[in-house]
Amino acid sequence: MDNQLWIKRWNDRDRSFHDQRIHPMLQKHHKQVVDGRSHLTVLVPMCGKSWEIKWLADQGHTVIGVEVAQRAIEEFFEEQNIPFTSSPLPAAEGTLFQSEDTKVQIYCCDFFKMSP
Repeated sequence: MDNQLWIKRWNDRDRSFHDQRIHPMLQKHHKQVVDGRSHLTVLVPMCGKSWEIKWLADQGHTVIGVEVAQRAIEEFFEEQNIPFTSSPLPAAEGTLFQSEDTKVQIYCCDFFKMSP
């Protein structure tokens, strides 16, 4: 699936792929994966408006998401009632959306155009 088709699906509200729950395997194995560490930075590529983003932030982590569909990002912040700001990212031809406390940062761009 190319970026334009993905963006079109979000804009057309074709959400048959979107799961409105925290994945049970993440909840089940979270403690084992973090192994006692806290305040980790977690990368979630192609994140859409995944509920896991807020759940991970609520566990005390900083979450970095990447999503090409701006509508998905805006809906995420609105549905989760998280105040956010946005700023242009010329180098990645995109926009950074982030919560006011910066615990959630979602880059709206092509994942493969990002640099470290």
